[in-house]
Amino acid sequence: MRFSVYSCPDATAAGRGYTELVAELDNPGGGKEVPFATRKLGDESATTAYTVADEHLADPTQIGRHLMWRARVGTVVIEMHYGPLREGAGSEREAEEFMRIVCDRARAAQARG
Repeated sequence: MRFSVYSCPDATAAGRGYTELVAELDNPGGGKEVPFATRKLGDESATTAYTVADEHLADPTQIGRHLMWRARVGTVVIEMHYGPLREGAGSEREAEEFMRIVCDRARAAQARG
């Protein structure tokens, strides 16, 4: 799991940054991303999935389906790379919970000023 968090000067700039990040479809595995249905988190969010096959990565622990979850919460833009998806720890539900926690913390930090 890897997070990138960007703090922007205002919601308009964050919206532009979020839109650009979603359009890039850039992931650590370099695989083609496809839409992945998830719950909306933050003000805006989009999730995609991509698959790492063994010929693309020497580390066998990374083979499988991965998620790229991108969200905007006010003036904060968040990108989470999560995977590979497994049963139990490493599941889609666990990925959603981690992203929800980061979105909630971004909202709480902005509320404090």
